[in-house]
Amino acid sequence: MSLPDATAAFFAQQTKDKLPGAPLLSRADGKAWDKDAWKYPVKDAARTAQLPDTVTAYSLRHSVITDLIHAGLDTLTVAQLSGTSVLMIEKHYGHLTHDHAREALARLVL
Repeated sequence: MSLPDATAAFFAQQTKDKLPGAPLLSRADGKAWDKDAWKYPVKDAARTAQLPDTVTAYSLRHSVITDLIHAGLDTLTVAQLSGTSVLMIEKHYGHLTHDHAREALARLVL
């Protein structure tokens, strides 16, 4: 998958003057992000956005994938953006595409 020019430029800037083993994206203290480093910033952002206390990074990921499928984005692109396989997208989100298929068939002129 290729990146948009602005995104590629962002990552090029992030790699500038870094050693090969350094984290691409690091925290303010220079340490790599890990699951524990994400937990509280995601909780703080969810609280600021007035989302339920149960919101996690994973539930936000699920919501985005659901929205992409509902918006009609093809499963290959959703899988690529999500960093997973088409098979996983179809297995867990395929039920969301049934209405799209029915609507597409209804638009066909037979």
